[in-house]
Amino acid sequence: MQADRYGGLFGLKLGKDTRGLGKQCGFPMRMLKRFKERALLACQPYVVVAESGYYSSGLKRRVITEIVTFNGRK
Repeated sequence: MQADRYGGLFGLKLGKDTRGLGKQCGFPMRMLKRFKERALLACQPYVVVAESGYYSSGLKRRVITEIVTFNGRK
């Protein structure tokens, strides 16, 4: 549901439902600043999730690095 809303808002291509996790969308880290600015201007909350290596199972390890609430305050 969030991928549908934000994908359309930011012009992102939606990925397929993989591993039963639902649709997904993302963008290269080099574009992070631009998308954060767009989200703030649109008063949309966001969470920045960074990759931080791999688990022994081969899944990517991820950590939350920033959370911005709906009203634009960190």
